[in-house]
Amino acid sequence: MNSSVTQPRTKSDTDLNDGSTDDPPISHEPTENRVANPFRAQSMRIHPLTRVLFNGDEEQRSPLTIEARIEFLDQFGDTTKARGALQLELVPADSAHSRNAARQANTLIIWEPEFMAIQENVLHFDSVTRTYLLRLDVQGTTNIPTHCMLRASIVTAEGDSLTTESRLTMGSPS
Repeated sequence: MNSSVTQPRTKSDTDLNDGSTDDPPISHEPTENRVANPFRAQSMRIHPLTRVLFNGDEEQRSPLTIEARIEFLDQFGDTTKARGALQLELVPADSAHSRNAARQANTLIIWEPEFMAIQENVLHFDSVTRTYLLRLDVQGTTNIPTHCMLRASIVTAEGDSLTTESRLTMGSPS
């Protein structure tokens, strides 16, 4: 028998008779008074499997879709799930580190996928890579530079703000 298998807890006769248990009571306190979830997302990254899908031959190729893979990590550095208000931005690489107002003026595309509702959140999660796969349409967008930054930010359901970015090559260098 495998000694690492957790056995179910059984109640003794005294547990059943006096109503006491070893289980902690269920808390009905407001969220701010509860113990924080140690496995909640504390950082995020745009996973290296993120890629740009192209249309056309080598001479006339144009970006169609960005397959963005977002990974959330808990305080231990392990992958975890998250939900909240997610926003992804595509900005030219040369303006990615400029001040907020200048960066917003240079933002090429903004996506805000549904990420708060559990049903939608689950649809994006890829259990093999432990990342969220978001297919971002760029078809028809003009004047996309060869080098861009994909920025992802989320305000989680717990109220934490997380941001990350990654460089993308959107086409063949001229």
